[in-house]
Amino acid sequence: MPRKFAAFDIDGTLLRWQLFHSVVAEIAEAQPEPNETYIAATKAFDKWKRRTDPGAFYTYERATLDAWFALIKTITPAEYHAATRTVFEAQKDFTYRYTRDLIKTLQAQNYAIIAISGSHQETVQMIGDYYGFDVAIGSEYPVENGRFTGEEITPFTDKGEALRKIVAEHNLQWEDSYAVGDSNSDAKMLALVANPIAFNPDQNLLKHAQENNWKIVVERKNVAYELAVQNGTYALQSDAHSAAQK
Repeated sequence: MPRKFAAFDIDGTLLRWQLFHSVVAEIAEAQPEPNETYIAATKAFDKWKRRTDPGAFYTYERATLDAWFALIKTITPAEYHAATRTVFEAQKDFTYRYTRDLIKTLQAQNYAIIAISGSHQETVQMIGDYYGFDVAIGSEYPVENGRFTGEEITPFTDKGEALRKIVAEHNLQWEDSYAVGDSNSDAKMLALVANPIAFNPDQNLLKHAQENNWKIVVERKNVAYELAVQNGTYALQSDAHSAAQK
């Protein structure tokens, strides 16, 4: 009988920070000379921390991508793998309680657990192995003659399409399926499942969730708050930690 499944974004959904950004920082700060694109990313990060511009985080993300594609041309695969291992060891346990416990609960019910992330495949796979995921996919960077080509192989440009492919390849079933994400890039994935959860959603994902009556969960400090539709409007539920145990 096909297994049920739950698909998770990783950065900002299971883990409290961005694996991709952390790998870029680890590599950049180990370089003998400052990297100008990374300096620009740190300035964008500082601007986002001040919360003065609603688009500041996306500017920071773009700057971090620019820094990565500049750095990848200067490093060896050994340096890259060392950085991904360091980031994994540093961040593997820095999780949100709600998503961590939901994974454990669904695993106990024999759900297949899937990670679909834009972060580096190496870190996504290590996190997947650490938490017992059945499938973990991320972005890969090919090597030729011992150096990175500078290209990116992303297994998806549409997380919904990626999820469809995984479900078909692994003979999974859509009934009672789950998906959890925090940003607009997760919306197509959430739209496919029976139980979509917008977790600490950004502005665009929040809009999708409200338009489609998806469950919204916000975790702050040591409390997760669940917002569910009741009588056509969102209402605050009790601590969502209990919802993850059902």
